[in-house]
Amino acid sequence: AERLQEHGQLRQAVLYYAKVCEARPGCQEAAINLRMAESALRDQQQQQQQQSAARHAPESGAALLHHAAQTAPANGGRMDVFWMETRPMGDAHAASDFDACAIAAAHRELRQRGLDTPFVMVLQNRIVDSIQDGAVTLWSGRALVEATLVP
Repeated sequence: AERLQEHGQLRQAVLYYAKVCEARPGCQEAAINLRMAESALRDQQQQQQQQSAARHAPESGAALLHHAAQTAPANGGRMDVFWMETRPMGDAHAASDFDACAIAAAHRELRQRGLDTPFVMVLQNRIVDSIQDGAVTLWSGRALVEATLVP
């Protein structure tokens, strides 16, 4: 798992560490490495999302939101966000159960761009992946959100 992590294969490393933690619940090294790999995976996926958004978006403030032609208000826009959440294993979850994760991810994206607004609404949300780790599941997804900027 450490070699996988060193070579940037974070998803596989997370799965491997999770299996070790499941087989040996008291192994602190595996638990710590699992948290570090999950964090690195979140950072990597967030960075990839930001790079993708940067390739498709202009460089000015409010224009960083992907404006939707007729449906977006003049003082806001739509954007695609990636979210991750760890939850106890057992219950089946629908994408709408993770709307708060999508809204939190949108607020982080906006703050990173120097924009802050309480008005963020989820238009679409879907689960992309789930990784089971003993008693918890790491969920990830993508959402289309609409933000209204306050002048």
